[in-house]
Amino acid sequence: MSNEIQNPIAETNAPEINVQAAEAVQTPEATQAPKPVQTAREKLEKRIAEAEARIARDTEFVTESRAKLDIVDKLDAVTAGWIVDIRVGRSETSRIVRGVVTGVDGADDKKRYKVYHGEGFDAETVVIQQHQILAAEAPQA
Repeated sequence: MSNEIQNPIAETNAPEINVQAAEAVQTPEATQAPKPVQTAREKLEKRIAEAEARIARDTEFVTESRAKLDIVDKLDAVTAGWIVDIRVGRSETSRIVRGVVTGVDGADDKKRYKVYHGEGFDAETVVIQQHQILAAEAPQA
């Protein structure tokens, strides 16, 4: 017998690893070009440009939201006697007509309006929802 100690794990049929082949495989980081180094000035200019873009986007959002808020306030004020332009009918046969509000029913977002439109024998009274109002004018005093 020899004085060598044998590792029982090494005696298993584990595949041998070719160290040279493993070193030849390159990782994606090794094949990519190094990132360009930005100076402090370039970093600050980039951050300022991003902030200005966010400010422009937010300013546009605020402007649009204020316009929508004005519309909501005006629609909440619609009562009997107001003149409204409304969309009546379904999809392809829908049309825009001008009529007079004769009644309002319901709570804030679930308001329904009874609108009289047309002349003579063709006159109609329709019940519409708030989203069907396209324009509204207060009655002339």
